[in-house]
Amino acid sequence: MAISNIAVRGSTGLTLYQSESPYDPVSKFPSDVSSTCKFMLFSPNGKHFAWINNSKVVIVKTSDWKTIAEVDYPKAAQLAYSSKGTFLIVYEPFMTTPSNPKGSPNVHILKTADGQLVKSLEYRDYKLWTPQWSSDEKICARFLNGDVLFYENSNFDNIVHRIKGLKLNNYSISPGNQPLNILCFIPAKSGPSNGRLFQYPDFSTIVANKSFFQADRVEIFWNQKGTASLMLTSTDVDKTGASYYGKQGLHLITSKGDTSQVIVNKEGPLYNAAWSPSSNEFCVIYGFMPAKATLYNLKCDPIIEFGTGTFNAVYYNPFGNILLLAGFGNVQGNAELWDINGKKKIKKIEIPDTTFLQWSPNGKHFVTATTAPRLKVSNGYKIWHYSGALLHEKPWGKDELYQVVWQNYPQGTFKAPNIVHKAVEGIASSQPIGKLF
Repeated sequence: MAISNIAVRGSTGLTLYQSESPYDPVSKFPSDVSSTCKFMLFSPNGKHFAWINNSKVVIVKTSDWKTIAEVDYPKAAQLAYSSKGTFLIVYEPFMTTPSNPKGSPNVHILKTADGQLVKSLEYRDYKLWTPQWSSDEKICARFLNGDVLFYENSNFDNIVHRIKGLKLNNYSISPGNQPLNILCFIPAKSGPSNGRLFQYPDFSTIVANKSFFQADRVEIFWNQKGTASLMLTSTDVDKTGASYYGKQGLHLITSKGDTSQVIVNKEGPLYNAAWSPSSNEFCVIYGFMPAKATLYNLKCDPIIEFGTGTFNAVYYNPFGNILLLAGFGNVQGNAELWDINGKKKIKKIEIPDTTFLQWSPNGKHFVTATTAPRLKVSNGYKIWHYSGALLHEKPWGKDELYQVVWQNYPQGTFKAPNIVHKAVEGIASSQPIGKLF
């Protein structure tokens, strides 16, 4: 059985650790002790790892942790991978100078295998800079001035299809197998805004359309099969003065053409929504504190009520049999772990000052971290068992921790854990509680 690894990046550089006992550094990994590491990312299948160090983008193979490319990008600020990890995308902020008033292409598509440049694109606006790929990578799309441009078979010099004239504010390609669905958000000019679903490459036929009157922007959440999507709509300001958060709504749209609004039974903001990996149900956290958490089916009917608590975030483990409800930010940190199949709470734990949480690919463990700049003191990370036991903690002392991420692994590497409600043996935390900035 594979032992999952966890990468950490802070003011003292970047290191890879085993996420299970003895929690040692991975000896073959070329740790980067530079304080100029800006960003790091594993490929979706976990076979490659990349990070930004000052003027370079470094790519390594995770099979032996050998460096396969170091590419010069002095302004590199962020990275992304294509859906299968074939391509690594490097983002640099768009800039103009007196000597170059028109600017230069600032989004670069590289071959992950060797770091060779495939195509450079220009994105003046940071919004939606990341190209999107279908799950098989046969189709790639990018956003440009309210339109969506499509390429096929990694030929980025030939635009084969285009969604034009709708002045989109957002779009998203469905995951999963074909047929490929494209969900577009069209903000209101006069009248309602619309969420409009198309099936690639027919953009003259609308598969489904959902209208909403109060929506300046939308977050899009697909289920893993790509057959249904949630749209969390919001306005910048609630003109009625009833809510600090602005007016919000949660809407479901499916590839069968069905649309509906998710009705919640507690007033207040909609904090978070997440699909189960089964793709057949989703959890929503909503309402003034203490917030409610409810599980809904594809008909938007509530099927499990998790009660109320100081929650504003929801996380499924990769297999969907454990649900974690958590409270971050202004909500003092705590978490509840639920056995979904047994419809039973496993444990409630305290996770104060947590700024980041992520499940391990094995579905048994999760990591919580206290990171800068959100928190300036007591930085570090902790590894937990789903039963609520704290297994390991790594304090960062007076240094700052910026980023923590599990290594991804190919599908089928791990099996779903059998849920046992008895806590495993853990440790007591030695970390003090920091102060939010």
